[in-house]
Amino acid sequence: MRKLDRKHESTVLQLERDREALEVTKLERGIKAFEYRKLLRESGQDPENLNAIESRIVQVLGPLQKSDGELVLSCVISAVQVTARSSCISDGMGDIIFTFTGGKSGNLRGPFKVSLTLNVNCTNYRDGEGALDAEWLPAGRPGTVVRGCLLHRQAISFDNIMIEEPGGARSTQYKIRNVRVNASQVSHSLFEKRASAFSGTVFAFCAFESMGLERRPPAVTNDMIVLARPVMPSVVSRHRPYVYSPSAQGRLVLSGRAGVKDPVKTFPAVVRITEGYSGAFRTLEEECGGVESAHVDSGTRVLIRFFGVPQNIRLFVSITDVPGESATRADGSESRGGGDEAPWLALVSGADSNGAGGRVIDELVVAGDRAEIAEVHLSGGFGFAVWEWIAPGGPRRNPREGCLGISFESTATGDDVEGRSSTLACTLAPLSTVTVAGSAPVPRFIDLAGDPAPFFCQLGPFLDEE
Repeated sequence: MRKLDRKHESTVLQLERDREALEVTKLERGIKAFEYRKLLRESGQDPENLNAIESRIVQVLGPLQKSDGELVLSCVISAVQVTARSSCISDGMGDIIFTFTGGKSGNLRGPFKVSLTLNVNCTNYRDGEGALDAEWLPAGRPGTVVRGCLLHRQAISFDNIMIEEPGGARSTQYKIRNVRVNASQVSHSLFEKRASAFSGTVFAFCAFESMGLERRPPAVTNDMIVLARPVMPSVVSRHRPYVYSPSAQGRLVLSGRAGVKDPVKTFPAVVRITEGYSGAFRTLEEECGGVESAHVDSGTRVLIRFFGVPQNIRLFVSITDVPGESATRADGSESRGGGDEAPWLALVSGADSNGAGGRVIDELVVAGDRAEIAEVHLSGGFGFAVWEWIAPGGPRRNPREGCLGISFESTATGDDVEGRSSTLACTLAPLSTVTVAGSAPVPRFIDLAGDPAPFFCQLGPFLDEE
């Protein structure tokens, strides 16, 4: 680090002398800045520190001048970093901010092609004409919105970009918004060996290219930026099993029975699904990221698939997550309380077996500590149910845990129940294998449910773990 500090100090001092003397060309100054950036990256510096120091280089260089008298336009790039979900194929990134300095006040520079090359696939919605819903536009003021197009799987292009030069000591900002990526690819990044400081992140290279005119593109100092750090697990799920006994047959368990303090305990089987980190589950509005033009089909969904259900068993699930005794658990997750607190998850009607399509049930029956139930359609012992995250927005201190109840009704007589185990698998949805930009659902996830776990079997007396 001493070597780096000495190099930093000498480079800045030299740049300041160059600026005062105005005796060196822009190319020479650019070479010095490039050499320093290379030293920074090889040292393993944190990307945020790198961006901050390079901003200082731009301030030192100031508005450079070409030999023909044209003022040089400089650009510093930054990003609103987010935490990405490891199982999400189409996770939304924060805004990418371009801050321009120099040039002549009021002058328009361009047109340019702005390219964004990612270390993972771009997975934005792509319409029939090939346009993405990722956009380039002025930041904080009205102006022309340019939609991106796909150069290849990991690159987006914004064409015919015009930049208003701020001039003097002022600056002007533009941004790229609503970029979506396949966060599940991060561990397979092609660039990790080249840039160890960026390992385990979603990052991008930005470049400007003149489109046919002899106008020099902006001088970009930090062309590599981090969009998401780190990539975190999306969900943690666990369930309480139900073991069938002849004495329990024919019994349909309803939540919210009189005298029961915790409705969760009234369901013979409960699946608890917990955010991998605070904010991993998102409503429709949160998935849009505040961008009205973003093409988003749903909020984060939960898909539970049931396998091997006996033919003489009817299966029911709670329409919403089951209210319980509001508390913060040992793992830091929060559970929903009863009373007037709004539900966090709501059943989706008409969804397919991957959890896509359909609509959230409009009339959610939530009275006090009750959670109504709906029957699961079974075919050959297989069935599924889908819920969507509808919790009120806003920052959350701790991860949230939703409890989804499962009930049974036996249509058998005596001990006539098939002696086989039933299993379930729980994952975020919609599920998809489409890992490129297109018309697939947004958001969408890879299947990380793993091997189905037992939840119902004919083995002995009724198990009540709680």
